[in-house]
Amino acid sequence: TMNVEAAEIIDRGYCGGEGDGTNLTWTLDGDGVLVIEGQGKMKDLSSTDFEEDSSPTEPIWWHKYSDSIDSVIVKYGVTSIGNWAFNSTSLNSIVLPESLTSIGDRAFYDCRSLVGIDLPKSLVDLGQRAFEDCVSLYSIVLPESMTQIERYTFFGCEGLSRITIPLSIKRICEGAFLRTSLGHISFDGTKAQWNDIEIYTSAMNRIYGYYD
Repeated sequence: TMNVEAAEIIDRGYCGGEGDGTNLTWTLDGDGVLVIEGQGKMKDLSSTDFEEDSSPTEPIWWHKYSDSIDSVIVKYGVTSIGNWAFNSTSLNSIVLPESLTSIGDRAFYDCRSLVGIDLPKSLVDLGQRAFEDCVSLYSIVLPESMTQIERYTFFGCEGLSRITIPLSIKRICEGAFLRTSLGHISFDGTKAQWNDIEIYTSAMNRIYGYYD
């Protein structure tokens, strides 16, 4: 029998967005693993939560450990990732549950070490600038539950070279894939179905050879 010693918990708290906020809890251990669990929505943050002269006397939630977070595990039961939830943290991997239906605006903004992420099939809404400046993200598969790619969702993802877009997508908004290395789109539909997607002129750099 092998004895595996659990990493020490260095901090914990609440991050819920329902009722008194205790519907979701978070714990961070000494190995840099952040675990979020409970039932329902996460609280939305805003830019003012990260301004030096804002009312909180110290960084909110796990953001005081932004440089120590290595991975995130979101447990089944959590239905949303809030706005600005993980912005500018050092996480390189995250596990998301099939209970998740939305990811907020700028949720992963400037997560420069994030290499890949598996979006759950339950995801409906992916917020504006959700992955902006995630420069190490190289590939993404969008689930068939999504119908729109919001403004600047992947803007500045310099390493992003491949994406799978499902037939369910009806609109690709302004700046969604600007300043990326996107050179390959995987799309199961026909040329006519691709042409039916409302694609803003500035949504992406031109990808030559793809349904020209």
